[in-house]
Amino acid sequence: MDVSLLDAMLEEDILDVKNEKQRKILKASIELFAENGYANTSTAEIAKRAGVSVGTLFNYYNKKETLLFAIVLPAINSFVPKLLLDNDYRVMLQTSSSFEEFIRAVIKGRVLFLEKNKELFQVILKEVLYNEELKQGLFSNISTHSREFLVNAIEHFKEIGELKDLPTERIIKYILINLIGFCMSSVLTPNNEPISETEVDDLVAIMMGGLRNDK
Repeated sequence: MDVSLLDAMLEEDILDVKNEKQRKILKASIELFAENGYANTSTAEIAKRAGVSVGTLFNYYNKKETLLFAIVLPAINSFVPKLLLDNDYRVMLQTSSSFEEFIRAVIKGRVLFLEKNKELFQVILKEVLYNEELKQGLFSNISTHSREFLVNAIEHFKEIGELKDLPTERIIKYILINLIGFCMSSVLTPNNEPISETEVDDLVAIMMGGLRNDK
């Protein structure tokens, strides 16, 4: 899923961008929030990196919090869940021979998406840790969309005997806890090294160990 979330949101007018100056302001904000944290980034720094005056920045966003929410809320409420769901259904169509192949493809799709959009997710995750509204919105929307997709996949692999005969909701919870935890730790890791194949293999092994039907 080699998608630049910011570019896609801008192209589809999700962020309500009126011109190139506003686009540069949003891009500079994401970069600086990721590098320094929201609290440690000033509007003057954003304006400088965007190549605009502070006055121009305030013409579009009257305070820093407004700028943050202009980026984060559309991503949480609609765009991230939609992109993930679209990718997941492509995975389901392309990989149906085994649950291990299926879950590996899902994880790799998430990893590629995170690597392409690490700066934006660093901003989102750092802020949701301190903002209950953002936290509830992020996990509720992603979990809801993921659940819709996972129900059919899990039922299919249970029917063909690849998964333990556990309640589907319990399996979904187990998958999401492992997958979301893995993604969050990868995004918040201070170094910029890409997620390795070994890390993906380890996560797949952990999931398969808990879910594979060995009877």
